[in-house]
Amino acid sequence: RRLLRDPTHGSHVRAVLRDRYRRLLLDEFQDTDPIQIELAVLIATPEEALDDREWDEVPVEPGRLFLVGDPKQ
Repeated sequence: RRLLRDPTHGSHVRAVLRDRYRRLLLDEFQDTDPIQIELAVLIATPEEALDDREWDEVPVEPGRLFLVGDPKQ
């Protein structure tokens, strides 16, 4: 997580991961912890939209992040 947010290397690492993982699917979303969600959001968010905001405040690129969960669990 620190590497993805690193001011020196973070943008390069995120770009490599964005190129490698064009779509992200988080299954069992109800069991996902905040760190896992933050990692997925950092990879699924366009570089120009990232700043110092928290993961739940940045706009994810449409069609990149899919969440599957069971609200009854």
